Amino acid sequence: MTYQPSDDTFLLLNSIKDDIKENNISTSSIKVCEVGCGSGEIITTLKEKFTTINAYASDINHQAIEDAVNLAQQKNVNINAKVGSFLEPFEDEKFDIILFNTPYLPCEDGERFDKLSIEDKALYGGKAGFEVTNQFLDSLHNSIHENTIIYMLISTLTQPNVVEDCIVGNGFSFEVVARQNHFFEELLVYRIIPANVLCHLMTKKYTNIKRFDKGRHSHIIQAQVHSSKQLAMVKFGKKQHIEKEIFFLLKLQDANYAPQIIESGIDTISQEGFVIYKKIQGMKIEEFIQTYIQTYDSIIPLEKVLNRILEICFDLDVKGISKDEMTHPQEHIFIKPDNVGEIYFIDFERSILQDRFSNSRQFLQYCIKIGRVFEHFGIILSREKCIIMGKEIIQKNTSILIQEIYE
Repeated sequence: MTYQPSDDTFLLLNSIKDDIKENNISTSSIKVCEVGCGSGEIITTLKEKFTTINAYASDINHQAIEDAVNLAQQKNVNINAKVGSFLEPFEDEKFDIILFNTPYLPCEDGERFDKLSIEDKALYGGKAGFEVTNQFLDSLHNSIHENTIIYMLISTLTQPNVVEDCIVGNGFSFEVVARQNHFFEELLVYRIIPANVLCHLMTKKYTNIKRFDKGRHSHIIQAQVHSSKQLAMVKFGKKQHIEKEIFFLLKLQDANYAPQIIESGIDTISQEGFVIYKKIQGMKIEEFIQTYIQTYDSIIPLEKVLNRILEICFDLDVKGISKDEMTHPQEHIFIKPDNVGEIYFIDFERSILQDRFSNSRQFLQYCIKIGRVFEHFGIILSREKCIIMGKEIIQKNTSILIQEIYE
């Protein structure tokens, strides 16, 4: 059975037609693809109205593709319809318009999405309802260009804030262009376009673009640099936060523990910015410590790592740069497992200029917090010595050794 046209179908269809008219979008020879086409009502109607478009459609349901092709024949229009997930059947194409009436219902209690029938997957979007939608958003980068428009319908049942975060995290901007209230939900139609940062990446021929992570004030995309093997991290967000990141990274470009900037940009109109730097390969500090405990029976290599971190903290302190987050550095310190002396600090958007030697003191506090790691090797850390060393570091004028706070 194929999903049949309903209120959501016609809301999305009419929203697309209205937006094309209101924004005077040229439809001459453009490529339009409907993902999850179901019966084919939307894509065939668009082909009827805008006769010069090149119409494509995909669906994971073989019956849906058959029904869409039959409907196109009844309407005497041509569509290129293929079975497959999202845009995978057309992996070599770049589309001008992409549309998706998402399956947005959350799975019933105790129901597993992977056990649903192909028909039910036209309705249910995952355990929370947004999973399929976010997978779709994550899959778009190889099928778009700088001027692509994506029209997407979801419901308030889909947790729109989560979906919107995924839209932004993938380098897009959006607006809600239509709403329709129902008894238990509101249907929302989104108009999504590449934001400045994504346009820049595509213009500069970055490849393999994908959403990577999210910070407190920014998002991070991973991309491959100009058809090379070099991976880059693209951090983007509000101008004031990215400017701080750029400012401190530039001060640390000669240091061997900070990411190396490839390029950056600030848009004064949108008040957004980005900084692109070489990807740091390594393990986050807590992952490294857990692996270390399971692998080594001596604390000496771990002492080497922690002393190197304390050395970097001291260098930042001397430079007057406070990261103000070294009591919880789980996301900010990376260690190369094949070279434990190679350590990197990332995320400087919250840093401030001050001369309080806070990095060293805060990291000592973190070491006290993970004291169980040292107990694994029969060593007890002294809180009293930690406080004393924190106070004496300025007079000491050199980095602290972790051994100095052993009992």
